[in-house]
Amino acid sequence: MASKAKAKITNTTTIRSDLPPIRKMGWTNSVRHYQPRDWRDPRLEVRLSLIHGRGLIAGRPIERGEVVIIFGGTLFSREDIVAGKANE
Repeated sequence: MASKAKAKITNTTTIRSDLPPIRKMGWTNSVRHYQPRDWRDPRLEVRLSLIHGRGLIAGRPIERGEVVIIFGGTLFSREDIVAGKANE
């Protein structure tokens, strides 16, 4: 296995050079802002799961510690959703 430098997580960090930086923007009015879009490693496949419904399956080998998915979007609290803030 090739030597890999571990990414130090700071306010803005780049985990891989081919991905946009992840910004930790903090809480604003109970809404958490993440990267605007999700990213999923192309080695991952959505298939039927033997455990439940559909699952995320590695189509090719993935080494321990590799980033395979980054969730994006905005996280709203239940109160924000009820108040209609998710639709603004």
